[in-house]
Amino acid sequence: MFQRCSFLRTPLVCLAVGLGCIAAHELGHILAAYLSGGSVSEVSILSFDPHVIVTGSGSPGARAFRAMGGSLLLWASWFAFMLAMPARPASVVSDTFSFFAAIELLPWIASSIIYPDGPASYDVWQFIQASRLPPWSILLVAVSMGICGFFVFFYKRKFAHAEGAIGAARPAIIAFGKLLSTLSIARAKGCSVALMMQVDDGER
Repeated sequence: MFQRCSFLRTPLVCLAVGLGCIAAHELGHILAAYLSGGSVSEVSILSFDPHVIVTGSGSPGARAFRAMGGSLLLWASWFAFMLAMPARPASVVSDTFSFFAAIELLPWIASSIIYPDGPASYDVWQFIQASRLPPWSILLVAVSMGICGFFVFFYKRKFAHAEGAIGAARPAIIAFGKLLSTLSIARAKGCSVALMMQVDDGER
């Protein structure tokens, strides 16, 4: 039965990771709301419009923190996951998680470029309006995070391939090391015999 349903494994894993990313994003907004002195009146995750409604006033810094809380938690979770996971050439979980992390980053890049024109991204525009930071600075941070994430993702892949190559070549490396060791011992013995012969000749 499980073998017949094995073709469903990858879609189900992708769906589970996707829902986990959405839940992490909304959880980040919830945590940011309570940490900044606000409260939450509504949470929706399993819908076509996942959202968290935060109530309570706050300072501009608190409002900016609430706006970026969702993305911040998702990015932090992704970086921690990628750094902690063992290197491997491919993984459905890591690839799906990386895809959603990239999707999470795109609105911050796009909205920072087109602000205040174009379609609004609620989190990004709320953050810009509350923090009063210039959009170019947000763009710079978002692009920097994207570059760091790119290197982390492909470093794990490259390191995994390097480990695989080393593992395949390990028997040959061990045999070559043993050969060098044997030759070194033989050479040392040969030098010792030659030195003893020279000593004997000198005594005669």
